[in-house]
Amino acid sequence: MNKLNINNVTCKRGSLLIFNDFSFEISSGQTFLIKGNNGSGKTSLLRTISGFIKAYKGEILYDQKNIFTYPEYLNNFQFIGQKNALKDNLSVKKNIHLWELLFKKSIEIENILNIFHLNRFKNKDVSILSEGQKKCLSLSRLFLKPTPVWLLDEPYVYLDEKNKADLNKKIFEFNQGGGIVIITSNINLDFEFHQTINLSNYAIQ
Repeated sequence: MNKLNINNVTCKRGSLLIFNDFSFEISSGQTFLIKGNNGSGKTSLLRTISGFIKAYKGEILYDQKNIFTYPEYLNNFQFIGQKNALKDNLSVKKNIHLWELLFKKSIEIENILNIFHLNRFKNKDVSILSEGQKKCLSLSRLFLKPTPVWLLDEPYVYLDEKNKADLNKKIFEFNQGGGIVIITSNINLDFEFHQTINLSNYAIQ
C-alpha cells in the first residue's frame, strides 16, 4: 500500500506565510478534497507536494521517503493545475505531439481524445474549444503515463454535468486500482470523498 504523509508543513510564498503546521495522511485507494478560501494556499499546497515549491518547514513523505531528499519519488505524482498549459494557436493533435516530446513516449491520439470525447476536434486549433473542452483536454494528460498519485487543482471548473460525471468515474476507477487523489475545489461535488479538509483553518490571518 502506498502512503503520502504531509507532516507539519508551513508554506511560504516569497516572504508571505500562506498556511502553517498542516498535516494529513492519505493512502492507496483514497481521494481527499481540500477546500479553503481564496488565498488560503490550496494551489500552493499541491505545487509543494509536486515539488514545484520548496516547503518552508515540515516534510512530505511518499512511502516514508522525503521527496526533497529523494526527488526521484516526484515521478510518482501527476499534477494538473488550474491553467490548462495548452498552445491555443496549435491544433489539438499538435498539442498532443508536444506531450510526446515532454513525456518521451508515443501517444495513441485517438485513444487519448476518446477519454473525454474530443476526437472530432483532433485537427482543430485549441483556440476554438470551449473552456470546458480545454479543461478536458488538459485532464487527458493524466492517462499518458501510469502514476500512483493524482494532484488536481480545481479540475471541475468549466466542466458540464456529463464531463463531471466522466471525471468522477475515472477517479473512482483510479481509486479502485489503488490510486491516490488529492483535489482542490470549493464547489459542491457529487463524489464521496474519503476526507474533506478545510485549509482555511491553517491559513495565516
